[in-house]
Amino acid sequence: MEKQTCEFYLASDLFKDCPTARDLFVESGPECDWGNNNRTLVVAELIYNSLGADDSDDIRLVEELKMVMDRIMTIGWGTYIDLEN
Repeated sequence: MEKQTCEFYLASDLFKDCPTARDLFVESGPECDWGNNNRTLVVAELIYNSLGADDSDDIRLVEELKMVMDRIMTIGWGTYIDLEN
């Protein structure tokens, strides 16, 4: 048996200072389930796609979405995000 390793970012870091964007992601009905786990890893692309279709007039939300999407573009689409932390 071979030990595996995995690199990931925490959702709390991805959504830092962006609580409205995080709420939008949670409420968007993403194609994943989490809660009561130690780790729930999703690729950053799933989060990006879940947030990308919002056409809000809320300036704060638009700013938060830009911050989160910029972070995703920086870390890369295939990078794992841990939704549990």
